[in-house]
Amino acid sequence: SAAESVVAAPAAVLDCQQLASITFTAESIGLPTTGANVVSAELVAADAADNSNGEYCKVLGTIHPVDLAAPDINFEVNLPTNWNSKMLQFGGGGLNGYLVTGLGHYAKQPESEQTPLARGYVTLGSDSGHQGAGIFDGSFYLNAEALDNFGHMQIKKTHDVAMQLIAARYGAEPAHSYFIGGSQGGHEGFD
Repeated sequence: SAAESVVAAPAAVLDCQQLASITFTAESIGLPTTGANVVSAELVAADAADNSNGEYCKVLGTIHPVDLAAPDINFEVNLPTNWNSKMLQFGGGGLNGYLVTGLGHYAKQPESEQTPLARGYVTLGSDSGHQGAGIFDGSFYLNAEALDNFGHMQIKKTHDVAMQLIAARYGAEPAHSYFIGGSQGGHEGFD
């Protein structure tokens, strides 16, 4: 069913840079798309400037719409070197339109605590399927697929791509998968 995750079995566990060559077929994503691809995969060192998350692989990519007039869904998946076998998907806010990176603290988390990524969670987020619209600009509503992606479909599409990246990187699925969000992210969590 569409609610089930589609996870490709990895041929081999890949290092971070090898993830940059991954493409995803439309059939490997549980909701309608024309596929997806990784745009970049970069290993971020634990001691890199402004990094408090430990060593991780930062993967950026795009999920392509069926309606070519609709924008791509841009996503980020962060794969920690010291993975705790858990995944945390971050929701957006307002009308979204910006990339939710999953690099920082979640809403209302004390700044004194480690970020989920630093605690070993794979973290992920997306721009909900439109870019730069601004918090009060709903012009993307004029495209049915962009509106559906914003309303609910981008969560599952991003989740399915992340599951395949996790399988490719670690050779396993997460033991637990979580979603967190408030405001628009709270709405997204109901889907």
